[in-house]
Amino acid sequence: MSSSRGSQMAEWSALLEQHSHRQRGQLLAWRDALDRTVAHLAQTEQALTKLLETIKPSLEKAQKEAESRDEL
Repeated sequence: MSSSRGSQMAEWSALLEQHSHRQRGQLLAWRDALDRTVAHLAQTEQALTKLLETIKPSLEKAQKEAESRDEL
């Protein structure tokens, strides 16, 4: 009877170890996905900042022209 219990415990232990290993792999995959997402968001932020710097003079010019027309 005790050898049956021992083999059950060993089986449960192996299953828990497999589950833990699989779960760790999933966590690492999520971490990698999140790291790539953060990098992509930083890249997007830089691109939008650069775009704003590029179009800002045009926006300011259009705003001044609109204000001039409003004064007339």
